Amino acid sequence: MEIIAFFNSIRTAFDWDDFEFYGRGQSVHYEWGYKKIVLVNDYQWTFVQSAIKNEIRFDTKAEKILIAIANSNENIKTIQNETLKCKQISKVNLKRLAYELSNSAFIGDKIDNNEIILKGIIFNRKDQTIQETQLV
Repeated sequence: MEIIAFFNSIRTAFDWDDFEFYGRGQSVHYEWGYKKIVLVNDYQWTFVQSAIKNEIRFDTKAEKILIAIANSNENIKTIQNETLKCKQISKVNLKRLAYELSNSAFIGDKIDNNEIILKGIIFNRKDQTIQETQLV
């Protein structure tokens, strides 16, 4: 039986400065035996929707990161369709989260050694659809 951990990126930004978060990440593999981590981003999420409008509504780290993605990625800047733009922001964000997780102190080596597999999913809460996305 495959054991999977889902990290819903509702915060969008893991707090890598938080030692307690590192400890939880370590326990994902060692204590619970997870072999796969699935990062999930809902492209209908308010913060993603705000990012395409360059709006900070709640002054959170997540909003600032998503706006930075929207404003710094040349491919995203050229997309006119709002839905496609939100999906692309979510994809880039998942890749960023995967990169940060892969470089974390506790489980980065496990990911590098394929002891833990990372997957990315773009979710649409309105129609309950999911789309797997490449993280590398």
